[in-house]
Amino acid sequence: MPFYFCVWNEANINRIVQHDVTKDEFEEVVGDPESTEQSYSSERQIAMGMTATGR
Repeated sequence: MPFYFCVWNEANINRIVQHDVTKDEFEEVVGDPESTEQSYSSERQIAMGMTATGR
C-alpha cells in the first residue's frame, strides 16, 4: 500500500478550500481512498472516495 503525505502550506490549504473540503476530510480520503488514478494535467496521483459522513 502506498504512503501519501501532504505539506499543509498556504497553497495546499487554499486549494482544498476552493473545493469546500476540510483538512480532516482530505486526510480521511487520502488515507484510505476508494480508488486512485493519474491526473491528465499534472500526472500526479489522485485519491478518490467518500468520507464517513458521505462527502
